[in-house]
Order: sequence, then C-alpha cells, then structure tokens
Amino acid sequence: MTAKIMGKSWREYCPRSVAHWFSDKTLSILFKYYGFELIAKGYPPKKINADHAFSFLEGRSVKPIFKRVINTLNRVFGKLTFIYPLRDVKWYVFRKISDK
Repeated sequence: MTAKIMGKSWREYCPRSVAHWFSDKTLSILFKYYGFELIAKGYPPKKINADHAFSFLEGRSVKPIFKRVINTLNRVFGKLTFIYPLRDVKWYVFRKISDK
C-alpha cells in the first residue's frame, strides 16, 4: 500500500545499493567452495517507532491529502512500536571446515 501511495519515488523494497540476491542454497555452495559449512541462519527481530515511520512517509509523500492522513495517523498511533518486514534481512553463521 505504501508503495502505491509513494509511486515512482518509492525505493524501500528495491534499494539501489542491492547488487546481488542469494538463496540459502547458493550461499551454502559458495561458502562450501571456500571451505566453510553453514551452522545457523535466521531472521533478526526488527522494530520501528510509528512516529519515525509516519514522519518518513509524510516527508516522501507528494500529495497534500496523503500528508494530512499520515499526520493524523501519527498523532493517533505515533507512540506505538511496530515489528516490520520480518523476512527482508537474514543472517548466517558459517564455520571453517577443519583440515583433518
């Protein structure tokens, strides 16, 4: 929904800095090639203050009606904290395979 409101100026789901995307399988193959094995993986908990999120959206909104709506939502919900995209960042732990 946010992407629709922001239109062409919305970049949050496809930042220009992202050069490569890897799957669990391709990362494991790559690290195995260099002598590592996967021992753990997961998703970090992420939270954002509603005031920060609404201020960000308000600043990027180009239509006055959306700015007013976002400002109103911020006054009502601004003190809340939200968990946000749970699966957009992932962590991995690899261990060097010892030479026997």
